[in-house]
Amino acid sequence: MEGTEMKKAVDPGPTVDHASYLGASDIAAIAEENPFRTGLDVWGEKTKGIKTESNIRMEIGNAFERPALDVYARLTGVVLDFPGTLIHPTVPYFGATPDAIANGRKCVECKIVGVNMMKFWGEPEDGPDGVPSYVTCQLHWQSWIARLLNLAPCRTGDIVAVFGTEPRIYEVPIDESLIDGLAEIGRDFWEKYVVSGIMPTIEGNNARDIIAAIHPRNLKTELDPMTDDVRELSIAYNDIRDTITNLQKERDMIAARLTAAIGDRAGYEGAGIKATWKSPKGSPAWKKIAESLGRRVDRRIYDMTIQENTPELGARRLDVRIKK
Repeated sequence: MEGTEMKKAVDPGPTVDHASYLGASDIAAIAEENPFRTGLDVWGEKTKGIKTESNIRMEIGNAFERPALDVYARLTGVVLDFPGTLIHPTVPYFGATPDAIANGRKCVECKIVGVNMMKFWGEPEDGPDGVPSYVTCQLHWQSWIARLLNLAPCRTGDIVAVFGTEPRIYEVPIDESLIDGLAEIGRDFWEKYVVSGIMPTIEGNNARDIIAAIHPRNLKTELDPMTDDVRELSIAYNDIRDTITNLQKERDMIAARLTAAIGDRAGYEGAGIKATWKSPKGSPAWKKIAESLGRRVDRRIYDMTIQENTPELGARRLDVRIKK
């Protein structure tokens, strides 16, 4: 709305060491819902000081969150507060940093969605069903702690997702049973692994990075005699590598048959299944935009820069969704 402005960020006070509490992305990871982090990553950060290295995608996402929230405020007419890091009033190892709180009523979580992640999101009219589960977990965790601190009643929350130049707003009711489940998982993880220092189950794509940080180099040059456990793991690793190669070939063959069946159509829908093959919207060149904007958030420059760096429509993209 014309004239709607966002409030300046509230000073959150001294920086809280993220290793001292479980945040929203942590709780989604240990609940096995976060595609980018695992419980092992969380354990490595809390007990060994091993932090996930920033990459260009993360930097761009962080740079565009505040402008995206500016757009959200203009579209909805709300006033936003930025409370900084919040710590649970009675459990000091529970914390969260909401992206914003709207009108003192609900938390707002903002995501800049990359091309590879678009397939995991639905339409705004899908509501909670259109949001990846890890984002839903994050919103619930933030809403719970904000409510306990009397910052907002948080009976619903908004998720703002930006796809290229398209903002989408998902309204998500807060489910108390989900909060209870996440809190139980968080307490169990903290006591079982963080307090004790015992490494949790090795899992996830980043597991080797955590283990490599703990064991940065080999102390011996000669090889040890093969053990039964290592032999079984080596054979399993090789078999799975061959299986992945064969599955990728099979997937490519099925994709070719699917696109041939769709042809000039947009796709097919029915019986809880949607198969589409559409031309995606042009994807902005985020790196160039970020470098051009720097720290500026002037709205006119922001819109103009995005438009200049958004290419024409790309090749058609196959997408298959099955409602469970």
